[in-house]
Formats: sequence, structure tokens, C-alpha cells
Amino acid sequence: MANTICGFFGAMGGCAMIGQSMINISNGGRGRISGISAAIFLILLIVFATSFIAVIPLAALVGLMFIVVIGTFAWPTFKLLPKIPRADAFVIIAVTAITVIS
Repeated sequence: MANTICGFFGAMGGCAMIGQSMINISNGGRGRISGISAAIFLILLIVFATSFIAVIPLAALVGLMFIVVIGTFAWPTFKLLPKIPRADAFVIIAVTAITVIS
């Protein structure tokens, strides 16, 4: 529900936090300090470096997000598709396709 409401205001919702958490974990951040420091750095960047953020090309940010998606996608799920019920496999494929298309 929060992601739907965020969409009306142009916010990112929980998706950005999942990406941030995955980047923290893949770079060795296992405790609360890693998440807190990332959040503090992000708010400082937004508050004090807005003019710098404005000149970053949107295509570069999209490319970065694609790298995060490739790194966080559960690729072994495809190996499970023949072993699970067809309805579950359909849901996995449908959600993946809708997410990629939208």
C-alpha cells in the first residue's frame, strides 16, 4: 500500500530501500550501523548536494538501477519452475514480466 501511495507523489517507496540494503549486504555491511550510515549519507547528499545531484544524467541512474536489479534478482528461481505447480510458476513469470515491462 505504501508503494502505491508513494507513486502518486513521485516517491520511491520501499523499492529503493531494498536496493540500498542489498548493496550494503553485498559490500560487507551486516549490522545496523551500515544501514544507518547509508541513510545519513543519503539525507546529507540530498540536503547539501542537490545541485550536484541535478547534473547527474538520468541514463546513468537508470544504468545503476539495472545493475542493482541484475544483482538482486533470484536467478535460481528459473530452475525451480518445472518442479513447482503451474499456477505458482505462472505467478512468478507474470510478476517478473510485469515488473520488467513497467
